[in-house]
Amino acid sequence: MKLFFSFIFVSGIFAISCNSGYTQEVSDEYLITDSKLDSLLSNNDSNIIVFYTSWCNGSKETIENFYFEVQDSINSKGLNNRIILLLADERVDTGLINEQRRKGFMSYCIGDAGTSAMENRSAIKKYINEKFRGKEINWLVVGFKIPVELLISNNKNIINVSDEFLPFKYSAERILGLKIGKVEPNLNK
Repeated sequence: MKLFFSFIFVSGIFAISCNSGYTQEVSDEYLITDSKLDSLLSNNDSNIIVFYTSWCNGSKETIENFYFEVQDSINSKGLNNRIILLLADERVDTGLINEQRRKGFMSYCIGDAGTSAMENRSAIKKYINEKFRGKEINWLVVGFKIPVELLISNNKNIINVSDEFLPFKYSAERILGLKIGKVEPNLNK
């Protein structure tokens, strides 16, 4: 029990000390709006939304070492899938967003993301709760990992409410053709 409280304390200190950058004006070209999101999510077999931050090395590695390959596979195979990258950080690197767009990603930032790791996480959770009402994600609890990856059905429902790794598994098996274990999400829920 003492170890648990020590972990919580250290995690809290780490989260508070991770300053994500600065506040700046961001043009509408880079901000995701409700209408842009609705448009991006419609007419696809499935969508993967990846919320990431500029300060998180895990986010960078996941996008660069996994989702770039998945996006290449979607592009080369002409699949009806979409990966949407949403920066959840006040430090908006428009050069990075433009680079991601050149590689075929739909890349934007969310508004009001906050200036610390804790605020970034709160903004992600708030955004998800506002845009996808009625689905409680049981793995999205205090100190959740970033990047946050959502698998969204063609009728805009979150499929991975109880399995945070389902977008990875789905991408690996259905898009890249890797054998990691049977993935059978009902994408029409």
